Amino acid sequence: PSRDRYLNFTKPYIEIPLVIATKSNIPFIDDMKYIYNKKLGVVKGYSYIEKLKLKYPNINIVEVDSIDDGFEKVEKGEIFGYIDNSIVVNYEIQKNYIGILAISGKLEDRLDLSVAIIDDEKILNQIFDKVLLELNEGEKQKILNYWVNTSYDSKTDYMLVWKIVVIFLFIIILFLFRQHNINKMNAKLKNEIEIAINKSKEQDKFIFQQNKLAAMGDMIGSIAHQWRQPLAVVNTAIAILLERDNKNILSKDKLREKLSLMETNVLQMSQTIEDFLSYFNPHKEKDNFILFDVLGKALWILKEQVSKKDIKISIIVDSEIVINGYRDEYMQVLISIITNSIQAFDKDETNEITFNAYTTQNEVVLIISDNAGGIDESKIDKIFDPYFTTKHQSKGTGLGLYISKMIIENSMRGNLNAKNIENGVRFSIEVDK
Repeated sequence: PSRDRYLNFTKPYIEIPLVIATKSNIPFIDDMKYIYNKKLGVVKGYSYIEKLKLKYPNINIVEVDSIDDGFEKVEKGEIFGYIDNSIVVNYEIQKNYIGILAISGKLEDRLDLSVAIIDDEKILNQIFDKVLLELNEGEKQKILNYWVNTSYDSKTDYMLVWKIVVIFLFIIILFLFRQHNINKMNAKLKNEIEIAINKSKEQDKFIFQQNKLAAMGDMIGSIAHQWRQPLAVVNTAIAILLERDNKNILSKDKLREKLSLMETNVLQMSQTIEDFLSYFNPHKEKDNFILFDVLGKALWILKEQVSKKDIKISIIVDSEIVINGYRDEYMQVLISIITNSIQAFDKDETNEITFNAYTTQNEVVLIISDNAGGIDESKIDKIFDPYFTTKHQSKGTGLGLYISKMIIENSMRGNLNAKNIENGVRFSIEVDK
């Protein structure tokens, strides 16, 4: 107002709103009553100081030396805020106070930019008024942009760069350290797995041998049964020959007859030994064998036990079905399953074991069923576990079915399963042709 005494001002050509800059944590001020009695800085000598004091008597206007002085006082907390036009405030915040200060309020008042002309130049004042009146909004905006266009010197913050590099290196080192530990743990785990596998293989080998020894004991008993009759025949033939020789009535025909009889029985005994030696032969090679023949041999080995419990054997097996695999190991599986059925039978009952075989496109399936009463449902899922037995320990080791499953599923890549049927159990052996 004091300048009005010696200057004439044209009509405003640009109006810029006045704003309040405060610390960035201050909420937006939408009502001036919230800043009553607060200290607000304004640069000393600004034309609108007196207007603000008159319009807002409840606000404590503090005059500051400069824009920088006003912003510093706000930052230090010496005054609540700083009032200036939005262009100046935005520029200063962007340049020096990002994240520290912010625009928190807007006044109804505006800064009117006019052209000042000395009081003596009345005509010049009229000319400027006319020129400014003819300026459109686009031209006014160009003028504004020309004076407020801000350029910044791009500077590299090397401290920030070093911080990023250090953090990145730390992450890489942490990743490499973690990867090293994972590789170390994997190597240790792999070694432990190999040890466990080798231990399991050794244990399986031991169990297999143990089962073989148990089976050998059973076989020796079978050999004794198989030899009893031919030995008796040979012994009788020898006694008859000796008696006839002592009486000098031994003819050549009778001698040949008895010698032939003895030879037949000795050959039968020899064949028995051959069968058992083949069964225990450790050198196994895959070959083609007829299922009917192997089943017949297994039943022949067990014929004493079958006869003792008066078991009826029913065979529905095509004599031309051929399997490619380990003949003697397959026979071992049959002997083990049949033996389990025999031991489950009661002599006083009507006992029967049925063998039924059929082929699919790729497999040979043998079904072995009995009527021995079946297996407890709570135990049937465990019968292939090592050392598990439903019999008294004196009647079994609990290894026969475990070894049988290993032979069929590991050696011959097939399947061996068991399930209860009406009054009995059914074993299913599936192997490739």
